[in-house]
Amino acid sequence: MPTICTEEYKRLISETSKAVCDYYTVEESLISSKNITFKVVKARDMIFYILHKNFQIPSSVIALSFNRGRRCVFYSCERIKHYIKIYADYRKEYRDIYSKVGDILNDNI
Repeated sequence: MPTICTEEYKRLISETSKAVCDYYTVEESLISSKNITFKVVKARDMIFYILHKNFQIPSSVIALSFNRGRRCVFYSCERIKHYIKIYADYRKEYRDIYSKVGDILNDNI
């Protein structure tokens, strides 16, 4: 069954990606690349987590948007979920980024 990437999904993906990349000072083009430096992987994982957990975007849509496999999206989400439970720094980063994404999305309505 093909996955449909609606305009709303595209908007959420674009805004979330921009907000996370700004937060971590990472170029957006690196998120879709095969780059595995810590900073890029952390930003990529956070984008996947927010899109999947908070906006309920299917992992197949996220995977297609970032040239990844669905399992990569699941693994990234599980890793961030685990880190948020354990590390206060990750909880703070998640809250900061999610509030920033929410503000951006509310401004565009």
